[in-house]
Amino acid sequence: MAVNTGSAFTETTPESAETTLIQATAGEIILPEGFSLTTADFAQVGADLVLTAPDGTQIVIRDFFALDSLPELVSAEGAHVPGDLAAKLAGPLAPGQVAQAGPAASPEPIGQVDNVEGEVVAIRTDGTRVTLEVGDPVYQGDVLESGEDGAIGIVLADETSFAMAENGRMVLDEMVYDPGTQEGTIAFSIVQGVFTFISGEVAKSDPDAMTVSTPVATIGIRGTQVGITFYEGEEMQLVLMEEADGFVGEVVVRNNGGIQILNQANQGITVASIDEAPSQPETISESAIAETFGAALLSMPDSSNANTYGVEDEAEALDEGFDTAAGGEDEGPDVDIPDDFSLDGGDGGPNLGGDLDLGGGGDDDFGDGGDDGDDEEDADIVISDPTEPDPIVSTLVMTGTSITNNDITVTEDGIISVELSGEGNVSVLENQPGSDTIDVDLIVSAQATGTDANFF
Repeated sequence: MAVNTGSAFTETTPESAETTLIQATAGEIILPEGFSLTTADFAQVGADLVLTAPDGTQIVIRDFFALDSLPELVSAEGAHVPGDLAAKLAGPLAPGQVAQAGPAASPEPIGQVDNVEGEVVAIRTDGTRVTLEVGDPVYQGDVLESGEDGAIGIVLADETSFAMAENGRMVLDEMVYDPGTQEGTIAFSIVQGVFTFISGEVAKSDPDAMTVSTPVATIGIRGTQVGITFYEGEEMQLVLMEEADGFVGEVVVRNNGGIQILNQANQGITVASIDEAPSQPETISESAIAETFGAALLSMPDSSNANTYGVEDEAEALDEGFDTAAGGEDEGPDVDIPDDFSLDGGDGGPNLGGDLDLGGGGDDDFGDGGDDGDDEEDADIVISDPTEPDPIVSTLVMTGTSITNNDITVTEDGIISVELSGEGNVSVLENQPGSDTIDVDLIVSAQATGTDANFF
């Protein structure tokens, strides 16, 4: 069976329906629909380029490396990989088998790993694969790849810093820097992933000296912090960020469809394909920036002037854990529930084995200082059926007020005390299934909205 791709002749081999052969031609090579270019593995086999998708599907581009000018690869989704980038991703014809300190062709490192989470590897220009650790050097020509739980932050010689989050792939194309004049050039190629960059001395000396190429656009970074995310089949997102000290530079985005310049803090654009012009800039909320680029922002080198948009503070707060009266920070002891701790108050109402003080004083006082009548400011306590195998959950349904996890106390006598403190968090206390203890670490919180909070 033959398929005309427009730039190359394709046939499916009779031996395997999962392998497609394409004869390389000058210019562009359009890949079959459904094949993901940016997630494929690239390899050089003789003069051929072999692309292998995660599902094992292969495309063999015959005589790709025999052409004087390597053709550009184009996916059906509009992603473009230039021929020289494809060659870098494929590596040498005979890759090295043993990791070494650095590639022979580039003995001088261009930067250093500042922090790393999970697995991140560097594929050197000689084809060797090195699992990166803090303090390791990186070299010109390195291909960096992060796993599902991987993230990395790197500082270059001119103090340019960048981070790549999970499932990322990029190439350190070029780094030329003269410390004496602080001049040079920096070029990266993004294949896929979530990234943040802060330019260093090179971009300060020449506003056009730092470029980042993506499958849909080329980006000039002019002395600023920027976030970029791209996955094939989705629009590229780019945000010009304000640095930690308030500085905002400029970003120039161009492709075959046009050019767009961003020079205001938190301006963002999208780019659908290399032939479609970048969208008009719009202001992106800080919460949206944190959500989209959070993993990369957390991995930015500590020495950089990175604005983490509150992501770092949130991570530190989670690490600190809860501080309760029943136990110390992060972890507290299990609290035994007495034998007389009852979920049934006799008349259908719950009995929590003692006084439930919600800050208004008195027994079962829900903030109005009186009994639990029909006051609409009251809260209800709902206890799940203790005969069910699921965890027993105490649920506070608050109207007009709320509680915070630090205001919950579980005593050894099984008395639960909750302190009202205005709008904030509503906390849920869970009892582990098949257990007669309440683990203080199982106190979790959810953000209340408005004046009503109803969490189960």
